[in-house]
Order: sequence, then C-alpha cells, then structure tokens
Amino acid sequence: MKLKTNFHANRPSNSSDELGRKNTCAGEMTVSKLTIAAEYLNRAIELYFRGDAYFSALHLAGAAQELLGKFVERTGEVSAHTSIVEGAVRISAYLNENGKPSTDKQIRAVVNHAKNRAKHMDSVGDEVVYFDAQAAARDMLDLAVSEFNQLWASGADLDLSAEIDRYNSYQATRS
Repeated sequence: MKLKTNFHANRPSNSSDELGRKNTCAGEMTVSKLTIAAEYLNRAIELYFRGDAYFSALHLAGAAQELLGKFVERTGEVSAHTSIVEGAVRISAYLNENGKPSTDKQIRAVVNHAKNRAKHMDSVGDEVVYFDAQAAARDMLDLAVSEFNQLWASGADLDLSAEIDRYNSYQATRS
C-alpha cells in the first residue's frame, strides 16, 4: 500500500479545498499526518542526541509512534508497538503466579508508562515523575523508528532523513 502525503501550502485565504471547505487563514494548509509524524520523529531524534531535552524527545517520539503505528496497521502489518504488547501478553502467562496472561490494556500501560506519566497529571500526588528520561526516550524512539522503517520499506511516501539514518546507525551499534 503506497501512502501519500497531501500538502498544499500558500493557498489563497479565500480558496476552498477539494472537499469544498473554505480556508479562512492565509497560512492554512493540508498536511498528511504521515508528514507530521516524520517531523515529530526527526525533532525527537535531534533532541535525543543533543542530550538536554529527553522529556521533549520522549513526547515527540511518542506522538510520532502513535501516528506511525496507525499507518503501519492500515497497511495490514503489525506495528512494533503492537508486536511488543502481544509478545508481552503471551510471556506474562508464564510469569504470573496464577498462570493467567496480563491483559492487552495492562501491558500497554506498562509500555506507555513513561510517556503518559510525563504528559498527564491525573491526580493529587502526580506532580513529579520518577524514571530514566533518557532510557524512556530511547525506548520510544526505538519503536517509532522501527515503525518508520517498516513504512519506508513498504514504499510509503517518506524520506529517509539524516536523523533517521543516524538513529538507525545508533541502533545497530547497540545490538
């Protein structure tokens, strides 16, 4: 499945799009969420390697991963995130004392813990986080870059940027 971006910049403010919707601002444009995900991912990688904004890298990588994962699943493939969750559910049956597997929801909560703790403040006492931000950002980047690579290899309309290439090389050195 070929995924295409749809980008129309600098359309006059009084024009209509292909669905007849009026553009009300001169700067409005139509942008594919695939393009947005790639932008998030590239900036997350830049911040990660800069080494001084791991929470921002985590947040941007998480946003990219959510979008890229949906695009992967629309091609009929299994996203890296879903693959990890499904594998952990199967393994959990062997690790839980009662022999029952954890639920998909429970495993997703563990996989997304750092991302969600950093961006939500749901209750009293939830004013601080306690985790390794660098490791959390790296884990989320691993998922997002894996999904990017899956889409890129399938022919999606994505450019393999210098940032993605650098992260792929970095991943290879850690294996």
